[in-house]
Amino acid sequence: MRRVSDPADEPLHLSPTVIRMKPASIKTFLQCSTTLLILASVLSACGNETPARPQATRQNVNSTGLETINEPAQQSADFSKPGIISNHTFNSDNPLIGSLNYSVYTPASYNPDKPAPLLLAIHGCNTTAQEFMASSALHPTAEREGIVVVYPDVPLRNEPLKCWQWFNPISQVRGSGDPALLAGITQEIIVNMNIDEDRVYALGMSSGAMMTSILGATYPDVYAAIAENAGCAYLAGATCAFVGPTLPDDTLGQLAFDAMGEHARVMPVLQLRGDQDTTVPISNSPQVINQWLATNNYVMTGTATAPFDRQPDVTFQNQKSNGYAFTVSRYTDKQGCLLVEDWVIHGMGHFFSGGSPNTDAAEFADPKGPMMAEISWRFLSRYKLSDFTDGYKPAKAACIKDQ
Repeated sequence: MRRVSDPADEPLHLSPTVIRMKPASIKTFLQCSTTLLILASVLSACGNETPARPQATRQNVNSTGLETINEPAQQSADFSKPGIISNHTFNSDNPLIGSLNYSVYTPASYNPDKPAPLLLAIHGCNTTAQEFMASSALHPTAEREGIVVVYPDVPLRNEPLKCWQWFNPISQVRGSGDPALLAGITQEIIVNMNIDEDRVYALGMSSGAMMTSILGATYPDVYAAIAENAGCAYLAGATCAFVGPTLPDDTLGQLAFDAMGEHARVMPVLQLRGDQDTTVPISNSPQVINQWLATNNYVMTGTATAPFDRQPDVTFQNQKSNGYAFTVSRYTDKQGCLLVEDWVIHGMGHFFSGGSPNTDAAEFADPKGPMMAEISWRFLSRYKLSDFTDGYKPAKAACIKDQ
């Protein structure tokens, strides 16, 4: 089921061939500037000229949004309350796809009469869905926002390392292997619960992040946007987890575009990584960003380099209280609408950022990092699938400055 959009959620209709907005005239600017200083909310009354693209110098450098929440309290919350955790098995009846177990966190705020957003949360190697659920600290965000969170477990065939097979050609295409299983359980939840199909997202850690990238390329008609914590670019190969990139960014961008097939459309992507990660080297970070920028360019113009360039439009630094410093880079379109976001956590290794401080989660999450649960939702929730399935029409939520 799809949610009926509120008027405030109506998208900005942008043609792929019209990528620049007309700057405000000097006359209009002078007429409005005094009023703007007194009351910013009267902006819409100050003339019909369209504002120019916001520049980095106009951004609030402290604007992560994390300062509005109590991170320690959310990270320490009991992951099993107040919602309901249920366990399921998905059987595909196809030997090329197989079956897997998964858990669902249904928040207490879930209303079966109202379509809810869905987040597929994919664990990394050497861990389980239950461990990811306990360590990621996703549930306080899920409760506040009414998000149904799905935690898949790797199929038994992927033992003994419990890794998603991002390196296996069978699991790199639509309709087979791990991506078909993940899309299958997503569809099963959509059928069995009241889920807003316009707001379905994927989030992954490590090998789960690599599968998230694969889902972005192979099932862009299912997932509106994706978020990766310590992953690699689509089809970067098994060696990306050890030695870093081996193929050119534009080549991988073309491959992801080709994998999208008839469902090709612009894909919003968030990436986060610790700069002390020795498991999946930080040298993968530029390639993840550049590959998706290239893929989105192929969607828009058939070329790798335009209209989205490889230079971030906004870059700022901040630090978590009693935690790590971090750098955020944002890549926007010509209208200032956010498309790709990159977080580098200084001093953090191969961990899920800002997870539970409990000792049994120490192997999987680093509580000193900013909360990936909040970071990812603040990014993902800007987008709906319908923003991109009929041309490029980012919603106003993607274009709000300083959020």
